[in-house]
Amino acid sequence: MEIAEQERLDLLELASIIRSNRATYTSIEQDKLYSLFNRIFAQKKQPNGCPSCLRATLTSLKKALQIVERI
Repeated sequence: MEIAEQERLDLLELASIIRSNRATYTSIEQDKLYSLFNRIFAQKKQPNGCPSCLRATLTSLKKALQIVERI
């Protein structure tokens, strides 16, 4: 997976949110997470209040963050 420079910077900026294991996230945090996910994975997901959907999005972002941190 190749991640563009802006998305790398955004992943690093949101790293603390991505790594947290909180039960809830603010709507602003969810918007940022889904927006970043969509740019990295060329998707059109939107926050919808589904906890398992958010967990799946966070899992994908965690994997992308691991890749970025190795570089």
